[in-house]
Amino acid sequence: MSDSSDDNMECDSCTDLVIRKYPSYVVFDGRINRIAYDRIAYQIHVKFNTISFGNKVYLYQNGIYVLDKGEIGQEIKYMIDQARQVGINCNALKHPKSEVLENLLSEGLFVEYPFNQYKGLIPVENGVISVDFDNKTVRLIDYEPQFMFTYKLPVIYDPDADDSFIEQVIYDWLGEQGFIVPQIIGQVFLQMQGNVYKKSYLFLGDGNAGKSTCIDLLDSFFGDSLISKVSIGQLVGSPFATSSLEGKALNLSDDASSIQLKQSEKFKELTGTSRHDINRKYCRPYVGIANPVYIMACNKPPSLDRRNIDYQFLDRWIILEFQGVFSVNPRFKHDLFTEKNKSALLNLAISSMISIYHSGLREIERDETNEILWLMRYTPLYREFVSKYMVKDSTGSINKDILYEVYRAVCQQIGWRCWDKPVFYKDLTRFGIESDRISIDGRRVYVIKGWVLNDQAVSDLTDQLL
Repeated sequence: MSDSSDDNMECDSCTDLVIRKYPSYVVFDGRINRIAYDRIAYQIHVKFNTISFGNKVYLYQNGIYVLDKGEIGQEIKYMIDQARQVGINCNALKHPKSEVLENLLSEGLFVEYPFNQYKGLIPVENGVISVDFDNKTVRLIDYEPQFMFTYKLPVIYDPDADDSFIEQVIYDWLGEQGFIVPQIIGQVFLQMQGNVYKKSYLFLGDGNAGKSTCIDLLDSFFGDSLISKVSIGQLVGSPFATSSLEGKALNLSDDASSIQLKQSEKFKELTGTSRHDINRKYCRPYVGIANPVYIMACNKPPSLDRRNIDYQFLDRWIILEFQGVFSVNPRFKHDLFTEKNKSALLNLAISSMISIYHSGLREIERDETNEILWLMRYTPLYREFVSKYMVKDSTGSINKDILYEVYRAVCQQIGWRCWDKPVFYKDLTRFGIESDRISIDGRRVYVIKGWVLNDQAVSDLTDQLL
C-alpha cells in the first residue's frame, strides 16, 4: 500500500480496500497495523465452541468436548501466516500463541465442573439417547454443544436389537443374579450424571466361570477411555489417584490380598459423593466428578481385619458369585462382542436405569449376609464342608456326634488335618452355626439347630470312602 493511501485511511474507498485486504483480526492504529490477539481468540472460540475449565481449553469435536491437543496451535499459526502474507509484522509464533491462549481461557469460562450434567441423556455412536423417566420413554436426538459430553459410548442404539443371546449368556454365568449386569450399566449412566448410590460390586468365581469374560464385555461396552483400573490400595496410597477416576464409567480392579481399615474408610469416602478434589502433577487442584462404579474381581474375597470389621464397608458391596464352569472357546468372545449384542445390552441397561430411578438398586436376595459371604464362605471349612454337607432348615437339627463323624470323613477324603471336637465346633461358630441341647425320649442331645445334613452328599462321601 502506498504512502498516499496510508494518509487517506479515513476515505470510504480506502476503508473498503482495507476490509477486503486484511483479516478481521488486524487492527489499524494510525499508520501501524497490528494483530488483535483477543479477536483471534474469539474467532477460535466461535469456530471450535471452546470452553475453559481448570485453566485448560476444551474443544467441541464430533459431539463431545476434548482437551486441546494442538488444534488451537495449528489454527493460530494459520491465522498469523495469513496476516504475514499481507505485510503485517508480528513477533515469533511463540508469543502470539501464548497471547491467544491467555485470551481463550476467558472465553466460555466455567468455574464449576461443567461436563456431563444433563439428566437422562446417554451419548452413543449414532446420536444422544434421551430418557423420559416419568413417562418411561426413550428417543434418539442429535448432538448439541450445550450437552457438554466428554465421552461417547462405542455402541449403536438400536431399539429393536435382539437380546436373547446376550441375556442367555449373562444368566448362564450368574443364574438368578443375572439382572445385575444390566443394572451395573444403568447405575453407571446415573452416576455419570452426578447421582450417588454407594454400591460397588464384588465378582467372585474360579477360573473359566465367566467372571473375566463379563469384565471384558463391560470393557468393550464402555471402551478404554471410560475405564480406570485403580486398586483400593492405590486409591489410599496416592494423592493423584482421583485424577485417574475423573470422568470414568467403571473402575475395574483385580484380586486384592487384603484390605486394611484405613483403606475401607477411604473407599467409603470415595463412594459417598460424586465430587472430589482432583490433583494432577504440576496442575492446580480443582473439584471434579470422579464417580465410577467400582468392580473388584477375585477368586476369593480379600481378607479383612477381623478385629476391626468395618460393617459399613461390607454393606457398600453387592456380591456376585460366578459358579459355572465353561470349556475354553477361543471364538466365544468374537461371537459375544458384536454390535448387535452390545446394542441389545444397551437396551437392557436403559430399562434397568429407569427401574433404578423409580425403585433404587435391586439387591440379590439370599440368606447369607455380606459378612458371611465375604469373611466365611470362601474359607476352606465353609466351602468344602459346610456348603456341601449342611443345608439350612429352620425346623431341622443335626446331632453333633453325627456331624463330627461326617467332618472326620471329609478330612480323610481330602487330606485335611482333623481337629478335635471343641476346635471344630468353635470354628463353626464363625459362620453363625451354634450348638444347642434338645430333649429326645427323655435324653438331652447336643445338636446344631437350624441345619440338616445333605443326605445325598453324605451318601456320596460314604461310597467314595468304602
